[in-house]
Amino acid sequence: MSRTLVRDYVASQVQGIGPERARRLGEAFGDSLPSVLSDESKVPAIAAALDRDRPLLALRLAAMAVSAWKEAAGEAATIAWLSERGVDGLAFARRLCRILGDDAATRLSANPYCLVPLLPWSKVDRLGLAVLREEGVPDPRRDLRRLVGSIDAVAKAGISRGDTAISLSDLPGEVARLLGAREADAIVGEAIAAGLRNGALVDADGTLRFPGCATMEEDVVAKLAVIQRLAEPLPRSVLKDLQKGSLIDFAGLHPEQAAAVFKVLANPVSCLLGGAGVGKTHTTRAVCRAWEATGGSTLLAALSGKAALRLSRASGRLARTLARLLGELDERRRLEDELQDAEAERAGRIRTKLAALASIDDRTLIVIDEASMVDLSTLYRLLRHVPDRARILFVGDPAQLPPISFGLVYHRLVGDEGITARLRVVHRQTEASGIPAVAAAIRDRRWPGLPEYAGAVDGVSFVESPLDGIPDVVGKVAADLGGFEDGELIVVTATNEGPAGVGPLNRMFQRSRQQAGRLPVIKGHLGEWFSPGDPCIHLRNDYKLGLFNGSMGRVVEVVEAERVVVAEIDGRTFRFLSGDLERRPPAGMGALIDLALAYAVTCHKCQGSQAARVIVPVYRSMVLDPSWLYTAVTRGERQVVVVGERSALATALERPWASDRRRVGFHWVGTPPSASRVAVA
Repeated sequence: MSRTLVRDYVASQVQGIGPERARRLGEAFGDSLPSVLSDESKVPAIAAALDRDRPLLALRLAAMAVSAWKEAAGEAATIAWLSERGVDGLAFARRLCRILGDDAATRLSANPYCLVPLLPWSKVDRLGLAVLREEGVPDPRRDLRRLVGSIDAVAKAGISRGDTAISLSDLPGEVARLLGAREADAIVGEAIAAGLRNGALVDADGTLRFPGCATMEEDVVAKLAVIQRLAEPLPRSVLKDLQKGSLIDFAGLHPEQAAAVFKVLANPVSCLLGGAGVGKTHTTRAVCRAWEATGGSTLLAALSGKAALRLSRASGRLARTLARLLGELDERRRLEDELQDAEAERAGRIRTKLAALASIDDRTLIVIDEASMVDLSTLYRLLRHVPDRARILFVGDPAQLPPISFGLVYHRLVGDEGITARLRVVHRQTEASGIPAVAAAIRDRRWPGLPEYAGAVDGVSFVESPLDGIPDVVGKVAADLGGFEDGELIVVTATNEGPAGVGPLNRMFQRSRQQAGRLPVIKGHLGEWFSPGDPCIHLRNDYKLGLFNGSMGRVVEVVEAERVVVAEIDGRTFRFLSGDLERRPPAGMGALIDLALAYAVTCHKCQGSQAARVIVPVYRSMVLDPSWLYTAVTRGERQVVVVGERSALATALERPWASDRRRVGFHWVGTPPSASRVAVA
């Protein structure tokens, strides 16, 4: 029995009771508190327990407590049910009520393993077995609900790793571990059979797919196939005009880039692939000019705000973040629905709003930059807004880390040579220590000999250091390069903790700023302090605010009296409230728990972002592999300083690429080569 859960619930529901009076209730009634609160005749006894020194106030509070408990009958019943079984944590209980509804207690009694998506398996299984024993189930360990729940837990763990499927050979080991059994035990086979029978897994020729992910993958494949089939091919006359240069001038393009432009235009679904320095952005701009010359429109998007700004400047066209684009398209759909029944005056206001939002029609070419880092769910949401006859171009580099979230799409699409244009010729920083040259070496699984660090010099340099010395070296290099004030420096590291992890490095740099001058500060929920000027990063996808997991910015103000941090992220200003963790902040405002310092970030978090100068601590870690090194180095636009152990670099380059370790069910069937759709001389 958890006495704290009911007690905390009463304190939060009735203004005036508070933690101390709620504690007195718990002491007075113990495990019977839920039943006492359900009984109006107990009001005097409740009042006496609340406050004997102020009987009139106590009586009023007691009546309010009983009334509140009855008014929130469904939620109260769930609180009581959880409390009786030792579950505490008011924030979790309320979240559960929001998800399962007023009959949450009934649904939990019927199948406690429905909690698998919300809690660690160990907690769910402990609660589930207790409930099954209460029911009198003869062998709770083999109950169907538990067996299927274990498969759901395997899927949950896989998705958290980025997978959308699991191999038949790997599944028994994971199930056995959850069930406390051996792989050879009969219960493991029973669980797998139950999972398949009840739809917890989808069998696809030996690859077992997670159902929700499989649905998204199939829908994305189907949508892209429809676009590739239905979008109008370019007329031969237009292609000839392009080739002759009468529509646009191709003089500034390398022959490889010009060929890529034609291949992209020939395919309604296309991919542009290339490493650092090969001119992907230059080629993308030419594609946009060519498409617009035919009378079409373009819509550009990138994963991060900085990448979108870079794409905007390079292309001469507005590029949005994917989060902002999705937000605008969702808002457009909502407003268009409202417009159907709106009166004339209100319809005019709606049309004004619509004019400022992104739109996609049959003549739109959608360009997604850094596409190798875009996850399945984001692309799934975007494609729901795309007409069947529009076009889409994915621009990216599959050598980089795969998406933070689950799935692989771009990595599978580029296997189709019919729709993929590859750029190989490097056009900038061709010297041996230049960023593209070092990136190319990493693709070949070798670490080039690099010059020693010599200050703010373009290219890649190296500083040898043992792990415990890395923080001091990183601090000195950061100061030498001018610090973080202009937003053009970032530290990209492998882990959150440890001597050179994100947490220690962020605290080191934040303390240094505080010592340099007294600044107003607000303490966040993760033990960090925020001051004006601190670089920051958003930690989760929030489509309502238009922020991604990994969106980066800078704190511009802290309002200590209101416990609010104001930050500029991706060119827009947001307010983050440091408040009650049990409740989300008001509409239009973020929660400070979703914000973190970003002097140093993990490589996964800064995917899609770049900075003029990057410091990369390198030390032994399970996440270090060729794709990690490649992504970290290519975050730099001008200079990269690698600090750490040469042996760690060698070990990392021997490991498999991250995308090769990810198991997905996405399968692109391929399309006829572009030559079958258009005649290109």
